[in-house]
Amino acid sequence: MNANGIVSFEGAYYEEIEEKEDAMEVDAKDGEAAPKKKKIIKKKDVPVVTGYGSLDGSVLNRFRELEASMHASDKLVKDTEDRKNALEEYVYDMRGKLDDRYAAYVTPEEKEVLSSMLSKAEDWLYSEEGEDATKSAYTSQLDTLKAVGNPIAFRYTEHSELPRAASLLRDAINQYYTQATSGDEKYSHIPENDIQSVIEKVATTQKWLDDALAKQAEKPKSVAPVVTTSEIKKKREELVYFVTPIMSKPKPKPAPTENPPPPSSDAPPAPEDGAPAEGEAKKPAEPSNMDVD
Repeated sequence: MNANGIVSFEGAYYEEIEEKEDAMEVDAKDGEAAPKKKKIIKKKDVPVVTGYGSLDGSVLNRFRELEASMHASDKLVKDTEDRKNALEEYVYDMRGKLDDRYAAYVTPEEKEVLSSMLSKAEDWLYSEEGEDATKSAYTSQLDTLKAVGNPIAFRYTEHSELPRAASLLRDAINQYYTQATSGDEKYSHIPENDIQSVIEKVATTQKWLDDALAKQAEKPKSVAPVVTTSEIKKKREELVYFVTPIMSKPKPKPAPTENPPPPSSDAPPAPEDGAPAEGEAKKPAEPSNMDVD
């Protein structure tokens, strides 16, 4: 039997035992021991029929549907409890932040309206209706509160992250302006009109940022921001994508120099000292000075 409770075997048999007297034995005489009987064991196969017990297919399908229904029911209970807890958490969290970090980012009218909505949601949550409400009811209550509260949270987040986003854009502006106006030898191969286009792009981006931040500084924190961090990040990406291909353009490779051809192997060997070069006639030997008698 294996771990699944299934028995396996190769076969089955049973044994039959017969006792026979030896035919060769002579009948025992009086007073003599009776002849011994021989035991003959015969093995006979037992027919085995295998089978597995299982439920009918329709019964199995019904159980599967029942299991799926119970799983969906459990999931709905969990999701409903999660929405209820999310609503309760939002009520307490937003109420505390309205008097703390969000205080400068909400108008008195907005605060009064949202505080009233939070109180009503809390009362409903702990009422008999709110205790056993549906998932959609909790979701609807939460969405109604967020429709008023999310713009306040957005203003706070934007004002908190704006300095960093602006600083990253300024760093990119300064970096590319320095590269374009440095006159460094490593940028000497870049055409002048490309360098000028980089300077103009940098100047345009700088002006856009300065104007946007100046307008933002004139507005109170309790109104929608004039410029968002996502807009500043997008401007930085545009600047990077415009400048990088120009300023990182590689220098052209120098043209290869032509080397003189190697001497041919068929050239005649150099003449030895005193021997005339090929094509030159041998000069006749000058007569030696002889004494005349």
